[in-house]
Amino acid sequence: MSMRTHDLATEAVVVDIEEQRSTVDLSVVIPAFREGHRIHQNLGRLVDALNALGVGYEVIVVSDGNTDSTASEARRDMELDPANIKVFMEMMQRSNCDAVIGSKRHPDSKVSYPAFRRLQSSVYQLLVRALFGLAVRDTQTGLKLFRRQVLSEAIPLLAIKRFAFDLELLVVSRFLGYRNICEAPITLNYKFESTVDLRAAWWVLWDTAAIWYRLRIRNYYQHRRRQVETQLGDGQIWRARSRS
Repeated sequence: MSMRTHDLATEAVVVDIEEQRSTVDLSVVIPAFREGHRIHQNLGRLVDALNALGVGYEVIVVSDGNTDSTASEARRDMELDPANIKVFMEMMQRSNCDAVIGSKRHPDSKVSYPAFRRLQSSVYQLLVRALFGLAVRDTQTGLKLFRRQVLSEAIPLLAIKRFAFDLELLVVSRFLGYRNICEAPITLNYKFESTVDLRAAWWVLWDTAAIWYRLRIRNYYQHRRRQVETQLGDGQIWRARSRS
């Protein structure tokens, strides 16, 4: 296993697997915050699961604002079982999904986490459905698989850089016409050491309201899309875009 590190304020540790193909079929991005005491072991489990898939892949660990040993341990998260990735890939191929997202509320999910956190999540998902019409039961589980084209079109339009990033990605994907979002079961081994405090919860709600404002009031994503098209040239990124 070889590694290289980009010297950025937000540090990305890219783990290259020597056996991988020259073509990367799967990129696994892991946001890590205060995971220093367990990330090395969890990365080992992830790599074992990815090797079993028989596809070319890369693993990118993003260490944002950590003051512990997360980055150094990543070079030598993940409460989510990496074996889920194979199920996600099979579902995407079988159902032609634009994205497959892990759902704690899928009937086949195996999860265990505190009742209060479960209540918070349920209330938030009701809010999300009311504001954005997303026909999914869980937007916040950290395991999501997107087609490359979806990401190449959606990411240039994103504005959120904090906790509601994954919600904005789903909202923008839907805005672009990618509505075949499939939910998949997960196995969640929750060693509950939450980094979500009241201040973080406030910022989640603030960012959620900001996404609604950009979508429904300012038409920000529509304007931003036209801006990107102008910058890159029509048709360079936006391909066959007229889905109902």
